[in-house]
This record gives sequence, structure tokens and C-alpha cells, in this order.
Amino acid sequence: MASTTKKEKRERADYDIVIAGGGPAGLTAAKELAGRGKCVLLLEKTVIGERPRSWIAWHEDIVKLGFGAAVINTIGTLVFRSFLGAEYNFNKCSSAIIDPVKLIGIMRRQAVKAGARIREKEGIIRYREEAGAVIAETGRGLYRAKYMIDASGAESVIQTGLSGSLPDKAYMGCYAVELSNLRIENASKALIFDAAFPGKNYFWMLPYSKTKALAGCFIFEKLNEKTMSRARKALMSYMKAEGIKGRREKTIIGNIPLGERLHLRYGRVFICGDAASSPLPSSGYGLLRAIREARLLAGCVASGFSKGEVKYEKAMISERFPGYELHY
Repeated sequence: MASTTKKEKRERADYDIVIAGGGPAGLTAAKELAGRGKCVLLLEKTVIGERPRSWIAWHEDIVKLGFGAAVINTIGTLVFRSFLGAEYNFNKCSSAIIDPVKLIGIMRRQAVKAGARIREKEGIIRYREEAGAVIAETGRGLYRAKYMIDASGAESVIQTGLSGSLPDKAYMGCYAVELSNLRIENASKALIFDAAFPGKNYFWMLPYSKTKALAGCFIFEKLNEKTMSRARKALMSYMKAEGIKGRREKTIIGNIPLGERLHLRYGRVFICGDAASSPLPSSGYGLLRAIREARLLAGCVASGFSKGEVKYEKAMISERFPGYELHY
């Protein structure tokens, strides 16, 4: 993307790395690079942690990463069902349901403690490369860095400019509601997949406790004004059929990219997180995978300062070995 050359009296600052996006991938990269002694600026166009989310991940890995305080509930059994009536119980799965606000809060504190600077409500408008550096422009200033990381999510302007927009059918739309006043017999058992009809939608229910849970519906197309009503009706019909009753506390909606994004790099800009989602059979971009790949990227970028070359693409191809992707 080209940038205006008009001189403006705004803040100008130099950094080693500028990161766009304050989600799990961006915050992880900020922490890892700042911890390696790099001067890091993270820019988030909204407010970090403001976007509603829901996550389930492997409990042991979450604890090892230092995020144990963000665990709402631990799950011992995951239940998979099909529309034909078959059911499979994945026992001893040792999973954790995550409080997204607490998790993002912990990740932010870790990044700041490591030395990263974070600025909210400041998104990158455009950028350019010149004289071996990246110049990122926002409404407040111009920031010069050796490298830039794009962790701005599935709607990344940079990735869209390189690869085009994903079609609506390349998303899973999520419509979910947090419920209270429930009577859950076994709060360590989560329904992770219940297919109402193949290729149409599926349902899930994650217990927070014996009285609270998150119930949701995934539809295999992008959630928008046209499809929102269908997703909501599908979830309400399922809850009625299953006899799930409770007080609705909050609604969580969003879209998970399923299509492959072809670019991991453009010049001095490196792309990770939902901005670099991979193809099926993964279901979007799992939390732990986002963290793992952001750490991988941070290591590659840090090495680039001394070696003069960032070997990110090759490392990512090795990480995402063909034919095997994890949901979470």
C-alpha cells in the first residue's frame, strides 16, 4: 500500500517492530519480541479485549503458558454426535474453557511487563517501505520500524489486498448465548459437536459450572444481516428440542475463517493469526495454534536482526505439515 508523502506535524518514533492487532497472536508476538530486547510498538484499532469471544483449549498447555487464572472450567469429556444418532465420548480430554477477558488481560500485562508499548484506538491507515524500513501511518503519527507484523485478524486489509476477500462460504458463522439458572448434572462434560444435518450447521454447549453455560450454533457461511436470523432460529430450535432453559445473559457472535490465506509475508511485513488462516480441516484459527505460530514468528523475526534474513515462511510450512490441522 502506498503512503502519502505530505509532511505532517505528528508524532514520529522509531521502533524495531510495529505490530498491528491486539489479539492473542499480536500480544504473544509483542511479549516474545520485547522479551528478546526488541523495541516493540503494538497498535490496536479498537480496545484490547473488547471483542466478544469464546475459547476452549488443552488445559495443560494453558497452564504451562501461564494462563491458568483465565480458566473458567475444566472439561474431562468431549461429546460428539451426528444427526443419525451416533455418539462418541472423548474421555480424559483435559480441556479448559477460557474466560476471554481474563486471558487477554493476562496476555496484555505480560507484553507490557516484557517492555512492549501498547496504543489502543489507533489503527494503521497505510504503510510504505523505504531505506530498509517500514513506515506505518496512523491518525496520530508515523512509526518507523525494521519490520512490521500484521496480526489484525481475518479482515486484514493487507492480506485482503494481497489475496482478495474470502467468499462468504469460506467462513463459519457463530451465534451463541451465555446462559445462567441452569441445572447441569455433569459440568465436566461438554458437547463440542452435534450435527443437525451434514453440511448445514452444528451445535455445542460448554458448561461454565452446574448453573452456567455457553450454548452456540455454527453455520457454514458468513454471519451477516441475511444469515443472522437463520443462525439464531437454529440455536433456539435446538435449545428447545434439548430442553435447555435458562436466563440469557449475553450474546456472542462472530465469523471464523476457513479458507486458506496464501500470503505469510509481503516485503518487511509478516502476517500471522487469523490474518493468515489455514485451510480445512482446521476450524478457523485455534487459540493455542495462534499463540504457537506467533511465538514461532517472533523467534524468526528476532533472528533476522542478527542474520539479516527472516526465514518465517519455511518455518511455518514445517509447522503446518500437510493433511493435519488441530481445531484447538
